[in-house]
Amino acid sequence: APFFLMGLWLRFILRRGSDGVGIDVDESNILVRMAPRGVAAADGLCRVGDVFSMVDGMSVEGAGGLTACLAPGKQDYQVTVYRDGLSDWDLLATRLSASHLGPGTSG
Repeated sequence: APFFLMGLWLRFILRRGSDGVGIDVDESNILVRMAPRGVAAADGLCRVGDVFSMVDGMSVEGAGGLTACLAPGKQDYQVTVYRDGLSDWDLLATRLSASHLGPGTSG
């Protein structure tokens, strides 16, 4: 199993459109590309780098990967992903320091 230093576990609904879900994953179930006009990009829940762990309560690792778990004919899938949280944390810290230490404030 991969070792994760710091990050977030997220659960959300991944929808299927007429052209599929609009994502490409590698052999480790890591999202490597989103179709610019795909459903996943439009929904804004997935990010490149997300590691897919479960689909509808089933581990993707033991089921032959994410693609094998996305049953055709279904419109919605409950997915669990691991997301590296360092960039999110850095963004939050930057926003907090900008809002508390911005121009016109003292100490």
